[in-house]
Amino acid sequence: MFNLIRCEMIKLSKSLPIKIMFLLMAALSIVSSISSFNYVGSEHAEELEIALTGFDAFFSSLRDMPTITVIGILIVGILICNDFENRTIQTEIAAGHSRTAIMFSKIFAFGIAYCLVFLPYPLGRAVFQGIFIQFGTSITADVIFKMLVVFLTIILNAMAINGLTLFLAFIVRKPMIVMGVSFVLIVLGGNALMSIGAANYEIGRLLAKTPLGAFKELALCEYASINLLQSAFVSVLCIIAVIAVTHIFFRKAELK
Repeated sequence: MFNLIRCEMIKLSKSLPIKIMFLLMAALSIVSSISSFNYVGSEHAEELEIALTGFDAFFSSLRDMPTITVIGILIVGILICNDFENRTIQTEIAAGHSRTAIMFSKIFAFGIAYCLVFLPYPLGRAVFQGIFIQFGTSITADVIFKMLVVFLTIILNAMAINGLTLFLAFIVRKPMIVMGVSFVLIVLGGNALMSIGAANYEIGRLLAKTPLGAFKELALCEYASINLLQSAFVSVLCIIAVIAVTHIFFRKAELK
């Protein structure tokens, strides 16, 4: 498995789509920061919940669920579905690697790629607005540690939300189908579910126990430690469940 992970890291470092996504997220952070400059000193900034300081901008970026989710869908399509299309995974199986090891190496690479691709957005806004407006708090080890923990928790949460995408990637294996279905069910369906949960108390309580609900709860509670732990716990359970179900189907799947 370690050789497979090493190969995945080498492929990741040379992946042009991943590099392009990284640059696009960096560009998006600059555009978002520039747009916030218009609200400096404006009486409408607080009313519209515009994050002006670098510290606030960092956490504001982590609340953008649609963007975070779409990034995950694209990464799965690039890292996993394309390898089925290019017969890379079939070649690894023919070379004697177990399907379990292949699946775990792909999920590990997915997590690393998720961090690398999304990080420029919140970090870029924090740095850019911190320089040109103000950071908003003292830059200490505790502050940096909290930002890191919250970021990693959000990534873990996003991986859990994209559990369906991972499952489809190993079962359906067609990039356009996997990404299209995932976008409809997770992004659009997720927003619809959250709207229903906001209107219905019982459904809202049920959703609160899912990664989707945990994501929203984190923002509402301003990333309190207990909520971070709860979100991480729910996300890990969900990821384990997805891995278990995916392994059952992938182990018996006929690859062409």
